[in-house]
Amino acid sequence: LKGEEQKIRASLAARRDVLAEVLGALQRMGLNPPPAILVKPEDALSSVRSAILLGAVVPELREQTEMLLADLKEQTRVTASIEAERARLTTAVGEQTAEKKRLSMLLEAKQRLQADTETEIAAEKQRSQALAARAGSLK
Repeated sequence: LKGEEQKIRASLAARRDVLAEVLGALQRMGLNPPPAILVKPEDALSSVRSAILLGAVVPELREQTEMLLADLKEQTRVTASIEAERARLTTAVGEQTAEKKRLSMLLEAKQRLQADTETEIAAEKQRSQALAARAGSLK
């Protein structure tokens, strides 16, 4: 996922110049909008030129904008996937840590029980030897 995110970032960085041109063109159009259709005769030529320029530029701007939007959506999706995977892994690590602690406690309890059992076996062995010695002396 990180590789995919880096590819998208590289794609956006590669198109940075195009995006700057698009934004510049939009700003220029905002500062100097084309004249309205119903204008003075001297503005008619300017209107035609603006319409021709807009007709040529707008489809390319739209295409670039759609590609940029698709890349941004993909980057958002990839970033969300990375965060979800990170959260899942954090949860899994927490669960593994808890399980490891539980198993460690069980192992300690088993070792204590084994030591207690060995102590009891040794005590019973001594007692049975003492009883056997007493039984031998009673004969």
